[in-house]
Amino acid sequence: LRLYDNYLTGTVASELSEATALRDFRLYENEITGTMPTEMCTKSPSWVYLYADCAGVSNEIDCGCCTWCCSTCDKTPSMSPSQSPSISLVPSESPTAYDESQEGILMKLYAATNGDTSWTYKSNWGIGSACTWY
Repeated sequence: LRLYDNYLTGTVASELSEATALRDFRLYENEITGTMPTEMCTKSPSWVYLYADCAGVSNEIDCGCCTWCCSTCDKTPSMSPSQSPSISLVPSESPTAYDESQEGILMKLYAATNGDTSWTYKSNWGIGSACTWY
């Protein structure tokens, strides 16, 4: 449910947590205020994406369970270089190349997420071309 950037006002309804199939809720860039309801934070199954205006100067929503807190969502990016670069969800015009093969990066993901023990589907992982891994 992507409700971001719609000039919505009010608070988050705790009843939204009853939508068990809802795993993606993006509410940032609105005028929603208050605290994210406890029911939203203890929802099962848990959130894949729960985005809100819960960081930065505006900090409109107090959210201890958001998967991402927007702090500069409504700011227009400038093309000026930064003396203190930070990680951003906004793509760069000149990204830094990562000097590693596609397979190497995928193997790091597999190791970092304990793929050998926690993945349901892991046949052929790390054997041959990455196109045959599943």
